[in-house]
Amino acid sequence: MQTSFFNVQRRSLWTFAMVAILGVGIASCGDDDDDNGNGVTISSIVGSWSGIGADDDYTTITFKSDGMGYQTWRGGDGDEYWVFEYSTDGNILYLFEGDEYGEFEYSVSGNTLTLTYIRENGHPANGSYTISLTKSGTPVSSTKPVGTWKGSYYEEEFTFTFKNNGSGSYVYLDGSEKDRGDFKWTMITNTKGGMIIGNDEVYFEIEGNNMFLVFDVEGKNKIVLTKQ
Repeated sequence: MQTSFFNVQRRSLWTFAMVAILGVGIASCGDDDDDNGNGVTISSIVGSWSGIGADDDYTTITFKSDGMGYQTWRGGDGDEYWVFEYSTDGNILYLFEGDEYGEFEYSVSGNTLTLTYIRENGHPANGSYTISLTKSGTPVSSTKPVGTWKGSYYEEEFTFTFKNNGSGSYVYLDGSEKDRGDFKWTMITNTKGGMIIGNDEVYFEIEGNNMFLVFDVEGKNKIVLTKQ
């Protein structure tokens, strides 16, 4: 069952993030075979990489060893960010957003990561671009979310449990309706992070014992969770 909470208007990985990195866009193609990108994550790509994208914006993209990643860049409204899942197979890097994915040829030489955009959802890319990023640091490590958080939004009740291995589970109640499931999470800064729940990306910010959960692009609708 897909609840009203998870029926969110997501940031588009391809229309926002890939434009920021490579200046390209990926179209949805629901009939494509999504059994791709199941290779072993290569340790050489793990870390943070910074540089100028095809649209001349400075960006940092981070790959974690658990197959999750995040990107930050300066947008028109200030700092922008998103989370994604990834895997590698040989010299091919797969970036996933739900059922959609992009494929990149990549190589690491010293402190330089080179990415060439080649395919979208299994089809040749509509234009191929290459950029080079420089190693700039390591992934943010924080255990602030670890634990159980509870809150409500109108008559809907939520419980999120974050584990210290980057996984978690949730329980959703709306009257007699109940839903539960699992998610993956990562920190982006020391106080901000993101979750991947099914095909959706949800972002959060922690202030003391409160977690503010954002479930629309504009950030106007928030759930306030309290640590238990």
